[in-house]
Amino acid sequence: IRAFRHVEYLDLSHTQITTLPDWIGELRKLRQLDLSHTNINLLPSMLANFAHLQRLSIQHTQTTMLPDDMRVLPALTHLDISHTLIEYLPPKITTCQQLEELNVEHTAIADLPAGIGVLAHLQLLNLNHTRIDCLPDSIGDLRQLETLELSGTAIRVLPSTISNLTALNRLGLSSTNITEVPPVIHHLRRLTILDLRYTAITVIPDAVADLENLTVLYLADTLIRDLPSFVCRLPKLNVLDLQNTALTRLPDEIFSMRLMFLSIGGTIFHPRNDKRDQIMWYHEAITAYRAWLEQQKPE
Repeated sequence: IRAFRHVEYLDLSHTQITTLPDWIGELRKLRQLDLSHTNINLLPSMLANFAHLQRLSIQHTQTTMLPDDMRVLPALTHLDISHTLIEYLPPKITTCQQLEELNVEHTAIADLPAGIGVLAHLQLLNLNHTRIDCLPDSIGDLRQLETLELSGTAIRVLPSTISNLTALNRLGLSSTNITEVPPVIHHLRRLTILDLRYTAITVIPDAVADLENLTVLYLADTLIRDLPSFVCRLPKLNVLDLQNTALTRLPDEIFSMRLMFLSIGGTIFHPRNDKRDQIMWYHEAITAYRAWLEQQKPE
């Protein structure tokens, strides 16, 4: 064991282990521990020995719970518990003050600790396909958050405090119960990706016009019936997905956009970078759009 006491990275992923051997507890300098895709179902008490542990990955295991006292992992920066049987986050996870990424995707977690806002260094929070249906107001205190993924949750309303997430560049809301985009979204000036697919939103609010860094806007399978012209004036937008919406018309400005990807109805267009081909693309897009409009007419 002495030969391994200085090990900092231990990868046991994709093995058949069910428990950790006792000797691992001697690896006091361990910084990364990967137990993903194993048969582990219980995290051992020896975690308390890993005061320097920064990354812990237990995704795709049968693990059912985290230690109640997360203070045993003061240096933790990355925690991935996605695709596990874990049902709740212990309140003392907020003692992991260095946490930068927290991934709980595809778990049965239904609530976030009320004090999650104290995780001042958190940059990524992935809650996709969990049972979460609301966010605590303290979410707005995560001033360093860059990615917030909520797709596949039962979220209906975003708290007004999200206006404080001025570092956010990705917001995923697809397949949620969201019915409207909150006006406070205009504060998220660094947002580059907004995903609203498979939601019941009917209107794109004027606040979206202020998202000057938006490059990707997913609106497929929503109930929007009108695309405001200000969307076409977003200076950095290059991906616009409008597939299977309730649109009945498009603003003329859409054909002057320099898009890399445009999806209308069931047709996908890939505008060409070569200026000589732009006119040809416009012709193809307009022709397909008119054909689509004809299909929408009642028989």
